Amino acid sequence: MNDLQRITESEARAIIEDELGERACKLQYYSWPQTFSNTAGPFHTAGGFAGQAFTEFQMECWTDGRLSLIFSKGRVVKVTRCTHPFTVDWYLSQRGHW
Repeated sequence: MNDLQRITESEARAIIEDELGERACKLQYYSWPQTFSNTAGPFHTAGGFAGQAFTEFQMECWTDGRLSLIFSKGRVVKVTRCTHPFTVDWYLSQRGHW
């Protein structure tokens, strides 16, 4: 089974519009590997338990450039309004809690 794009474009559009209350335009798909300093990766929560080891997760995104759905392994990580047109570099600069 392909491990990527478990959230389809139409599913992403519905999640974005439901969470942010705005209509998303044509969505583009992005994917990139990201290294985390714990085994929970993007799913780590404050006070939660995670092993202390570097772990790589494949991050994915559906975006229209101003509204974005970030996910990994089919689980939503973040739904956000972009303060600049979406790029992976912009997103990585916003991830202060990791």
